[in-house]
Amino acid sequence: QAPVERILAGLKTRLMVTGGLALVLMTAVGLLINKRRMEPLTALAEKMDQTTAENLADRLRSRGKRVFRMPIGGSVPVGVAGYTSVFLEILKDQKRLGISFDHIIHASGSGGTQAGLVVGKEMCGWEGKISGISVSMGRADLEETVYHLARETAGILGGGAVGRGCVSCSDEFIGEGYALRTRAAEEAISLFARREGIFLDHVYTGKAASALIRWLEMGELSGRRVLFLHTGGQAELFAKT
Repeated sequence: QAPVERILAGLKTRLMVTGGLALVLMTAVGLLINKRRMEPLTALAEKMDQTTAENLADRLRSRGKRVFRMPIGGSVPVGVAGYTSVFLEILKDQKRLGISFDHIIHASGSGGTQAGLVVGKEMCGWEGKISGISVSMGRADLEETVYHLARETAGILGGGAVGRGCVSCSDEFIGEGYALRTRAAEEAISLFARREGIFLDHVYTGKAASALIRWLEMGELSGRRVLFLHTGGQAELFAKT
């Protein structure tokens, strides 16, 4: 049995917690603070956590160990391939249920989910559109991340080339930052729960659902057969903050 070494993103987590506490205290004494000021700190902390993991991997390799590093979100080709199989399952379900979709909308964080779907789309020659709703990165950065992950994954699966034009993301629904709640997401969560009995979360699916609702209201999805992909996150719904 191979041992597992875990790096629990400690510094970033501590910054988010202590930063949140600082926001509460400053509000209590009447000070104003922009939440975006925490973003450079948490981004630096995440980079430091990644460096810690990379250094550990290097040390283990120097001892002759064969290392498989799983980053945040499992966004490496092996992990991405899991969502390629999800895309194939979607196609099977379409055939089984006698329905078809031409647009998939989902939350996109570290890019792995979307990259896997894109690889499946390209391998099967599916002509529909996949829209990733960013919950953290800017559109350009996320699209670049998804594209490179998709290319690497297609390479190990023997799926051929991945077109840059098939990667489409939106960063209009992030709000003030990752894991920070938005009014639109809260309204989407309430609507899905009341109308369909489906529970979303504030970090991922709620923001993706707010994009779905906005685009429906604007008529941008008129005539389209849309699949909203629920990627989980219900447990976060019951958090107090």
